[in-house]
Amino acid sequence: MLHLAASHLRFDRRRLSGRQSIASVMSSVLWQHDATLQASYDGTSQYLRDLITGAAYDFTLGGSASVSTDDPTFNGAAGSPSAYFSGDGGDRFTLPTNTATVEAFHKTVSGQPFWGVIALNWASVAGSTTIWGDTLSSTLTGIRLTSNSTNRLQFTQRGDTAQVASNSSAWPTLANATDYLMIYSTDGTTLRSWVNNRTKVEESFTFNPSVLAANTNFRVFNGLPNGAKYYGDTFGLGFIDNSDAAKIFDYYNALHPRVYA
Repeated sequence: MLHLAASHLRFDRRRLSGRQSIASVMSSVLWQHDATLQASYDGTSQYLRDLITGAAYDFTLGGSASVSTDDPTFNGAAGSPSAYFSGDGGDRFTLPTNTATVEAFHKTVSGQPFWGVIALNWASVAGSTTIWGDTLSSTLTGIRLTSNSTNRLQFTQRGDTAQVASNSSAWPTLANATDYLMIYSTDGTTLRSWVNNRTKVEESFTFNPSVLAANTNFRVFNGLPNGAKYYGDTFGLGFIDNSDAAKIFDYYNALHPRVYA
């Protein structure tokens, strides 16, 4: 009997579906989850499966593999381009164990430049909500993307002694019932972002020195407003620029399909 590794099975399933992973345009990708790809979510599982690396980056629905009230709700048919998860204000997807690579995102010793993407619909503006990250507090070590108290996106890194927070006035204020593709990338000294826009917003952003572990397991779509919709997320390694962001926008515009930018 022929046995194939899980990663090979996933690759074959993506090919057969006719809708490939983002690795087709971004070779530096680390993981990808997507509500519209059946290889990532089959409609019934307690896991949001990674399409790139494998089981190390399979996220659970909610805080664990057990059914719970913090599980996002799947809407639509598995593999449908219009499928999505909805949240009720207290839901999330969680990485069961942070890998060494994820732990390096916020560190200045053995740190790792990275980029992250999330596609979602912001149903209503709630303020001070964590969109993704591995810390939930300004006093606890890690990195995260939030909407702040003025409903403007904010990127923060908490090192061993202090938090560093972005303050760019060019970052957008989130609007109700709006689809967003949010792309962020940092090398520990500069922060770049693209939010429904193919031209980067760039600011100086020097991490607070850090060797300590992150405060919590990495999570996405964390406690977003009631009725918010999750379409997909992707994270990769390296510090990207406008040309890479353009590839990501082209990919997601075709995948979902809708025009983010």
